[in-house]
Amino acid sequence: HEIEQADALLFLHDLTRLGDADHAAADDLIRRRLPRTLVEAQRVLDVYNKVDLQTDAPAEAAPGLYLSAASGAGLEALRRQLLQMAGWHEHTEGVYTARARHV
Repeated sequence: HEIEQADALLFLHDLTRLGDADHAAADDLIRRRLPRTLVEAQRVLDVYNKVDLQTDAPAEAAPGLYLSAASGAGLEALRRQLLQMAGWHEHTEGVYTARARHV
């Protein structure tokens, strides 16, 4: 499958639905169906969206990135993480290197 060749797979979670039993069951079902090769290679990135709608500060106990697509908070961290997972490396001169298939 093509998905198993991915450098990264984003698993998006809705922070406003954390604690909802139906949502948790759906997330568990999705997680069980993720390609084992991606999970074992740590290429699955948990992304928690809607941090701007949280009335309480998010516990951030779960590993992953916390962001708001609406406000843009956390998007730069997501961009940096994705570049790193894809094999991009910035050199001090501002030049990037990448895997051959990205070039």
